[in-house]
Amino acid sequence: MMREIKNVVNSNNALRTLVQPLRVMKRKIIEYKMREVKKSFGSNCPDKTIYVIRRADANCGLFSYFITVLGHLKIADENGYIPVVDMQNYENTYLYPNELGKINSWDYFFEPVGNISLKEAYRSKNVILSDSGIPNMIPEGTISSLMNEDGAIDKWRILYKKYIHLRTDVKAKMDQERSTLFQPGERILGVICRGTDYTKFKPVGHWVQPEASVIIEKAHTCLAEWNCDKIFLATEDTDVYEEFKAAFPGKVIVNSKQWVQYDGKQGINNYGSSRENDKMLQGLEYLTTIYILSHCNCLIGGRAGGTVGAMVMSEGYEEQYFWDLGKYGFVN
Repeated sequence: MMREIKNVVNSNNALRTLVQPLRVMKRKIIEYKMREVKKSFGSNCPDKTIYVIRRADANCGLFSYFITVLGHLKIADENGYIPVVDMQNYENTYLYPNELGKINSWDYFFEPVGNISLKEAYRSKNVILSDSGIPNMIPEGTISSLMNEDGAIDKWRILYKKYIHLRTDVKAKMDQERSTLFQPGERILGVICRGTDYTKFKPVGHWVQPEASVIIEKAHTCLAEWNCDKIFLATEDTDVYEEFKAAFPGKVIVNSKQWVQYDGKQGINNYGSSRENDKMLQGLEYLTTIYILSHCNCLIGGRAGGTVGAMVMSEGYEEQYFWDLGKYGFVN
């Protein structure tokens, strides 16, 4: 039996070794074809330069898009361009195929980043379609950046506050949920613990995540040393949630969401349910998780897009700790 299991594991590793470089190559080809280009779509706004922010990756999590947008906003801000986010005309995690070209999924969660609509942008005279890859300058998941050394995160917080604003109705709902979870006077330790595809599929180029048991051990220490009363757990994995509840009886709180019983066969963004508007709701639940996480007193966790998002959205934490485990390679 053990030999059969080992053979399956070896087979999966061999397949991953073959497939992952092809995926990377495919993405690079798409990004090359969709490099930055200047266009003229009409006569509107002749005295302005419109900068359309786009991303050529249909399987990103919300905070991967968030980080990409921030990087492009830096470019627009430094050059005096008017930014517009286009998550309507390019495949992305939050659109069904029949919605492509019809709905800007950025608008599900955020207000427009500039004072011009996407429709008007594509009628304007001077338009730059951004490179569709990840900009060179983005809020990074390095330890020095996350620890805000030299004010690295503070600079991105300024840009975030200037351009990215939660939809009023979305923010109201998230604040309402936060108020039901956080009681007055309680000190909350935020914990971000990725499971599912991060720890089982080990995506190439992504930060290696600590095991739940390792984070639990650290959380025990932090609760005591940082004088926290409860844990707000940011995870999508039911197994991780059950481990934390067992380790901290009565102390673990989570926001309402659809949980995933992961089978290791596909990325987390490919999971869904039959509920109406499931894609939008998944994004809203994820955004709510990170928004509430950004209001905790202290924070620990692995390095991931949500971690960076929480740091940027927060006003800063009293204490924080992150694991530095490198990145996943082609063979693990």
